[in-house]
Amino acid sequence: TSTEWVPWEVDWEAEPGEHQLVVRAADDAGNVQPLEQSWNHHGLENNAVQRVPVTVRSG
Repeated sequence: TSTEWVPWEVDWEAEPGEHQLVVRAADDAGNVQPLEQSWNHHGLENNAVQRVPVTVRSG
């Protein structure tokens, strides 16, 4: 399995309003990133999905 960043893109017919983009990676074995990060003392294991707020305006 690869542990590197992989570029991606998606076509999206966005409707006006508030949205949240979430990208979740999976490996060859079907393991996926956790939706929520578990806390630890060292700040390591930052492997949870990233959430990006998006505002779409009409016009």
